Amino acid sequence: MKTTVLIGATLAVLGLAVAPANAQTQSSTSTSYVQTSKIVGMKVKDARGEEVGVVKDVVLDRNTGCMAYTVLSTGGTTGRATGSAKTVAVPWSVYSVGPDPSVVRVRVDR
Repeated sequence: MKTTVLIGATLAVLGLAVAPANAQTQSSTSTSYVQTSKIVGMKVKDARGEEVGVVKDVVLDRNTGCMAYTVLSTGGTTGRATGSAKTVAVPWSVYSVGPDPSVVRVRVDR
């Protein structure tokens, strides 16, 4: 028990979360949790359904462990020399999830 508390406190100082070894896993349908690996690569569309970009990365707040923002690649075509892709930081609070789990929508204009 003391070892678990010590490890948990050490990981908390490093900005990492720890769950008890006996914690049960929950299915993704019964929680509001989303794996960051599922967010990276998601297409982002505006309210009109036009594609704005693609989520390239997720940035976490080291103090809280919560998502600070996403890195969104907008415009242009990645992988082409002629593309004019730009990256912008977008807070998770402006996203909404629709029926397609591979797409998120933003509630702000470009």
